[in-house]
Amino acid sequence: MWSRYILVCPILILLAKRRKNNLKYTGSENVPRYGPFIVVSNHQTSLDYFVTGLAMKKTVMRRRMIPWAKAEIGEGKEGLLGKFFYHYLGTIPIKRKEVCGAGGAIRISLDYLKRGEIIYICPEGTRHSRGELGSFKYGASNLVRLSPVPILPVAVYRREEDNGMQVNIGKPFFMPEKRRLGVVADSEASAENKLRDQIDAVERLSASMAHDKEGMKIITDLINYISVNVSLPEVDFGELCHMADAEDNKFLQDKVFELLPEGWRKAS
Repeated sequence: MWSRYILVCPILILLAKRRKNNLKYTGSENVPRYGPFIVVSNHQTSLDYFVTGLAMKKTVMRRRMIPWAKAEIGEGKEGLLGKFFYHYLGTIPIKRKEVCGAGGAIRISLDYLKRGEIIYICPEGTRHSRGELGSFKYGASNLVRLSPVPILPVAVYRREEDNGMQVNIGKPFFMPEKRRLGVVADSEASAENKLRDQIDAVERLSASMAHDKEGMKIITDLINYISVNVSLPEVDFGELCHMADAEDNKFLQDKVFELLPEGWRKAS
């Protein structure tokens, strides 16, 4: 049980039921009952993480959901309340000057995933105006390319009719298999390319697993295998943190966009 979430949950429920928030959600049946998995969501309000947690409460009461968030929040640069929740609930810090595709956050995320936890990411990186889905940054797509776990798409927005909070949860998915250009003999392949091939194979195996307790336990073992191998001295972790490309970003963005209401647009 995630005791800190349980303690704060009644307060969040009261906030969600307030008339100005009036939380409603769909797709809760799509949420795996057990971790590990990655939640990919758009970013509309300061409540996105909390209302998503309420929409997923049956799972979040079992497994911890850890968000990515910029380190400045934890330093109190966006208010004391944000700083409190940043540290109280636990957060994976994003250092915006980091050049390794959010490499530090990816390494920490792998550690949580191999324990069966849930990672929550808003790949836009910042809040966007109502009716607009921003372009996705590479940190999230680099993580999902390195992590053979289900990805759960989520859309959060305020409804036009009453301005209440709406959470739509899609079906879990895995990234499409990556096509590699050219064939390199195994003896000539770099340690990173060999590991990429292993990750692809592990992801295909993970995609065949049921999202029940036994299946997700096997996936945690597979994540642990990946985590051990990316830490080998002959492997350049920084290179592995750049596995994703623009098509991966678009694929993730499209999965979230499908859950948003008609009339929304993608920002350039």
